Amino acid sequence: MAAGMGKTLQAAKKEGRLNFYVGRYGTETFLNEFRKEYPEVKVVSVNGTGNNLATRILTEVRAGKVLADLFSGGANTNYNLLYKGKVLDSIRDALILPEVVDDTKWYEGQHSFGDPERKHIYIYIANPTSSSLYFNTTLSSPNEFTSHWDLLNPKWQGKFVSQDPLSTGLGATISRASSEASTTGNFALLLAATVAMAVMVVIINRNLWRRLYRLAETRFKLEA
Repeated sequence: MAAGMGKTLQAAKKEGRLNFYVGRYGTETFLNEFRKEYPEVKVVSVNGTGNNLATRILTEVRAGKVLADLFSGGANTNYNLLYKGKVLDSIRDALILPEVVDDTKWYEGQHSFGDPERKHIYIYIANPTSSSLYFNTTLSSPNEFTSHWDLLNPKWQGKFVSQDPLSTGLGATISRASSEASTTGNFALLLAATVAMAVMVVIINRNLWRRLYRLAETRFKLEA
C-alpha cells in the first residue's frame, strides 16, 4: 500500500464519514463493497439529478456549510455550475495509488479532465452516444430488441419513461440561464447554451433524422 494511501485511510477513519453526492442512481451496490472493506468510514450518499445536487452544493457553500466531500455528475453540471461557481478543489491532487496517478496506464496515455486547468473535473466514464436506452431485465429480455423498430411494438405502449430534459445537461443549463437572464440581465450563458443547442440540432438532423426520413420514405411508403 502506498504511504499516501495509508495516511489517507487513517484520516478517513478518524473523521468517520464521507458525504457522497451522486447525480445518478444505482451506486449503492458499489458503495456497499467499499463499506465492507472500510467499515470504519460511514458513507452517506445523496442521490438526485446532477443539476439539483449542484445547486444544493452551491447553496450550502454560500451558506458557509461545506457538506459534500465528493460529487459525481455530468460534464455540463460540473463545469457550468460547480467549476464556474469556484467550489471545486483539485481532484488530481487527491489521487494516490501509483496505478491511478500514472498517466500512461490510461486511455491515450493521459487522464481526462473537463476543465482548462485539468485538475477539477475528472472524466472517468464515457458513452459512445449522447443518449441511451435502458430496459428492465425482469420485465423484458434483450432478445426482444434487435433494432429500434422493436420499440414500436404495441406491447411496450405506456411503458416508457424519460428523464426531464430540463433537469440535467444542456436543457438544465438553458433553463437556469433563462432564469438568471430575467433577473440579472446576464444573457451570455443563455446565448452560449442556445447556440450549442442549435449546433446539436443541426448535427443530429443531418446525421440521424434525415437518414430516418429517407428510410421511412422507402421502407414504409404509403401507396395511394
